[in-house]
Amino acid sequence: MADLILKQNDKGFAISFTWQNADGTAKDLSGGTVKLKAWQPGNQATPVASIACTVTNALGGLVSCIIPAATFTAPQVLEFELEESIGTTVVDSSNTYILAVQESA
Repeated sequence: MADLILKQNDKGFAISFTWQNADGTAKDLSGGTVKLKAWQPGNQATPVASIACTVTNALGGLVSCIIPAATFTAPQVLEFELEESIGTTVVDSSNTYILAVQESA
């Protein structure tokens, strides 16, 4: 079962996340940047999408990602995660989740 379902070719809407630590408290994202990365299962080294997100509340762990045009153009099942970086160094990543891109009429 998918954790997130999108329609193919949908774009321009925001997906909001609250990033939490293992104990359920909000992750402090101060000073960091966040990307949503999606890939074919088993092929994490070659993302099919890498979307820069906006940290909307750093202390509250709140992140918003706007899906650009032509990002998810075909029905498929992908894995995705959020990745936090400080400068060019990746410092943390979220759990891996399932994204289903469904056919759109």
